[in-house]
Amino acid sequence: MYEDNFYGTHKSEIDKKLAEGKNVVFDVERIGGINIKNYYKERVIGIFIMPPSVEVLYQLLEKRGTDSPKVIDNRLAKATYEMSFAPQFDVTIKNDDFYRAKREAVEVIKVFVEWEQMEK
Repeated sequence: MYEDNFYGTHKSEIDKKLAEGKNVVFDVERIGGINIKNYYKERVIGIFIMPPSVEVLYQLLEKRGTDSPKVIDNRLAKATYEMSFAPQFDVTIKNDDFYRAKREAVEVIKVFVEWEQMEK
């Protein structure tokens, strides 16, 4: 995802935690999320955190004042492309209010974990 940077968690570590009955939560970019979902199938719930809109994202980046207009344009193009993958996830949460989005994510995870435990 990020040129010349490679990140990851060993699958053996994930499998070890799952075998111990523990849950594993990842904060990954969309390729990692899709790969994890494809591998672990129904044992995973994929949550895509969506910015409020491209326009709001532009305003936030411009207001921050740390990036040139060209960098902002590149980031917006990448964000637009990334958002096109949201349908590949189980749940999409719009991050237009951080605390509401956080509560919603926690609730989705809680429901999924409870459901998974009932299935065992």
